[in-house]
Amino acid sequence: MGHGGQISTLKHFNTPFRSCFTKSDSNYDRMIIQQNSSRPKGFMVWGGISSRGKTNLRFVEPGTKINSNYYINNILQPFLRQDIPRLFPKKERI
Repeated sequence: MGHGGQISTLKHFNTPFRSCFTKSDSNYDRMIIQQNSSRPKGFMVWGGISSRGKTNLRFVEPGTKINSNYYINNILQPFLRQDIPRLFPKKERI
């Protein structure tokens, strides 16, 4: 909320190589954020949640072909090596 109980909003103007944000409340200075490169439209990420906590996120590089070898080497093996021991210590595994 802005001064005096007013709600301030941000307006977003997007072009392929530049983003600009300005506060709509004229009492505030303008804030400009400029981005000189475009971002991908999407991304792929793997993650998990259990009663013991969350796994590390594993991001897949854009353009990567996901096949069984990739999934085993880049998702499952790191999950088994890093996340399982942390989430389920040896004495608590079945």
